[in-house]
Amino acid sequence: MRAGLADPDVRTQLDEAYVPDRFIGAAEFRAMLDEIVTVYGPVAKELRGG
Repeated sequence: MRAGLADPDVRTQLDEAYVPDRFIGAAEFRAMLDEIVTVYGPVAKELRGG
């Protein structure tokens, strides 16, 4: 995960996937955060030592 964040191409892909082009409301933003936690939460937990 850390190596990926250091890669400009990976950061661009993440920006395109998770940074909205327009303002979104609270419910949409919450849904986006929930998706991010679901996808990346296990990885982050592993990086913290399980």
